Amino acid sequence: MGRSRIWLYTPFRHAGNQMKYFLDNDVIATGNPVGVPIGDLPHHKYEELFSDLTPEHIWEIFVICYAAYQDDLVLVNDLSSKKVYIAKLIGDYIYKKELDNENKDSGFPHQRPVQWMINKEAIGYNMLPSSLQEELNTPSTIKKINKDDTGFILSLANMESLKLKSTQLEPNIDLESDDLDRQALEVIKKHLNSNQPELQLRAAEIILNLTQKNTSF
Repeated sequence: MGRSRIWLYTPFRHAGNQMKYFLDNDVIATGNPVGVPIGDLPHHKYEELFSDLTPEHIWEIFVICYAAYQDDLVLVNDLSSKKVYIAKLIGDYIYKKELDNENKDSGFPHQRPVQWMINKEAIGYNMLPSSLQEELNTPSTIKKINKDDTGFILSLANMESLKLKSTQLEPNIDLESDDLDRQALEVIKKHLNSNQPELQLRAAEIILNLTQKNTSF
């Protein structure tokens, strides 16, 4: 994925939670109705069009519509389920005129096409590094994630399935075991010389995070 940036996105959606629409239509979306496409406008024009919105919300619309690049990753925060989804931006801004109104299930006409990673599987907050968990609870609607967490997210994004990778790594792991930390550490040792060490080590870290303990190496 090269030098693609990774954004943490907690949508401030005009029409409430539209995560199902996002997943069904392979898009992420934002915006209050303004009646015109806005994808190629400079930032100061966004401020004029959305003068009644907060600076944070205006910045969200600007990033989704214009500033985020193709191949950037977006960690989409679904507040209702306390889970996140990973999406890769695969195209330019799309304007959906039929959604640019105040009707029910409308109000998010400014969209970007995405490819959902990990088979559209959701990732629980407790599977993420503590630094990212803290970010999920901050008021900002969209921001670039801390560079220290980029490797972890890139590894997750390259997995075919969270469950598949976990079971393939160590089929005898008992997720209810009190000794889970020790078993996860054994997985790390076992795969130090793997052909895909990054994926294997990160999967083991996910297992460790599930225990919500501070394990010392």
